[in-house]
Amino acid sequence: EVVRDLLSEKNIKKRGIFNIKTVNKMILDDLNGKIDAAYPIFALMCLEWWMRIFIDGNQTNISKSK
Repeated sequence: EVVRDLLSEKNIKKRGIFNIKTVNKMILDDLNGKIDAAYPIFALMCLEWWMRIFIDGNQTNISKSK
């Protein structure tokens, strides 16, 4: 799943921007129907893609996420 790949614990730790427990809880609560976090999750995914392209300079990770 693209969400789990982009927002994996490893990637979140690597960035050091967001709290791992909070992101994981948001994803799980969304999957379980407790909340609708589609937009925040999408925003985090876009940020990760952006960081890979413009900060890491590694566009090959983008194609692997598809």
